[in-house]
Amino acid sequence: MKGEMSGTEKVTGNVIAMSGGEVGSRLIAFLGTTYLARTLEPAGFGVISFATALFGYFYFTTVAGFNDTASREIARRPQEAANIAAGVLFVRLMLAAAAMVALSVAAWGLSKPSSVKLVVILTGLSFFSLALDTSWVYKGLERSRMAGLALILGQALYVGAVWMIVRGPADLPRVPLAQFFGEMGAALLLAVPLFRSGRIKPEWREGWRILRGSWSLAITRLLRMLMTSFDLVLLGLLLGEREAGLYAAPYRICFLFLAVAAAIQSSYLPAITRAWARSAEQTKAIAARSVGFSAAVAAPAIVGGILLAASLLQAVFGPDYAAGAWAFRLLLLSMGFICFFGTAHNILLACGRMKDEMLLMAVAAGLNVGLNLIVIPRYGLVGAAVVTALTEGLVLMTALLTVARLGVGISLRPLWRPFLAAGVMGASLIALVPNSGIALQLGLGVGVYVVTLFLCRGVPDDAQPHLRQIVSLAGELRRKLQRA
Repeated sequence: MKGEMSGTEKVTGNVIAMSGGEVGSRLIAFLGTTYLARTLEPAGFGVISFATALFGYFYFTTVAGFNDTASREIARRPQEAANIAAGVLFVRLMLAAAAMVALSVAAWGLSKPSSVKLVVILTGLSFFSLALDTSWVYKGLERSRMAGLALILGQALYVGAVWMIVRGPADLPRVPLAQFFGEMGAALLLAVPLFRSGRIKPEWREGWRILRGSWSLAITRLLRMLMTSFDLVLLGLLLGEREAGLYAAPYRICFLFLAVAAAIQSSYLPAITRAWARSAEQTKAIAARSVGFSAAVAAPAIVGGILLAASLLQAVFGPDYAAGAWAFRLLLLSMGFICFFGTAHNILLACGRMKDEMLLMAVAAGLNVGLNLIVIPRYGLVGAAVVTALTEGLVLMTALLTVARLGVGISLRPLWRPFLAAGVMGASLIALVPNSGIALQLGLGVGVYVVTLFLCRGVPDDAQPHLRQIVSLAGELRRKLQRA
């Protein structure tokens, strides 16, 4: 029992460390996003978003499935972490150089102004900074606090640079330079302590072996990229940069949600990997914990975001972006599907069934591309968001069926309490503060959700040890203040 609790606390500690880093960094980046959205206006913001989406199609070559596959290798052989990392970085830098050339050629062939082409090419500098990222090593070692700190540092450097050097649409090329500067700072923070001993024996062959072993995951990443950004690229190509900017703005809020989902997914991966090596029953148990944690985070974000969509967009980006409210609501729904898909992804990765995931993603991506080509010219932003929600729902459903066939059916019972609490929260927002400011609405919503979740005993098991710690520390602080 003690060992089980220790494992629970380790997983929760990693979730808190990574989600704290992810959310903290995303919040800092969000400040930069709001500044850029207002400073560059929808058209200029659309250029940055278009360049970032196009960059994503080439970025998967530098990642090439490494982040998950290599993290799994580190979890299996932690004593060889530095040597494995050195070999992987060598391969990733070679891929980054090839991706930079390919992106530059593709950018120059676009029927866009030269200023847009330049922004796309400069965005490619991030191939090299992201290739040097070693946060996956720390995740495999279950030392997520350092990775979280690096995320925060990188975004702080980026936002600081943006505020200093971007003053209007004429400064568009400076945005990707600021991004590169921040990412390099984060990469150095992680690489220096990892390689400071100097006694590294780079396992170049290990890097190539991991590359070969992750090809199906790399293709899956590309297919996922198609599903999440093809609509944005198509909007930019067919309807112009302003429409792309209106669609990209709600996505930036969704990224905050996905940051926590990604932290939960990566933090549970080592535990699911070890459980799969022991038995399907233990894997089911950890998967249920993962779903419960995900639901506790996702439910209020989905329900609250749908109800407050227009107010959020106006408060964050300005009145020009309110036109994206309905797209925002549908994108939030699709983000919920992605969040719950993370548990099935971890199971497929742990048992080496990445090809199954690749096939289901290929079907969904083909459907996504085909529907977007038909829908976007006629229905614009809302049509694109409908297609995204539809295909993400298909991915989640087929993934659940796939892991069930492996004998690891994922229980959905942990969902009902968080969504019940989120429903109570939504009802209170509609009944009590329908016309009040966004700050009051958010404060009331969070308070009602947390209280209701406690009352219906929906707090995730993995969070309870840390909550008891927080309550204990709060009580001790109160007693000290009373004595003083």
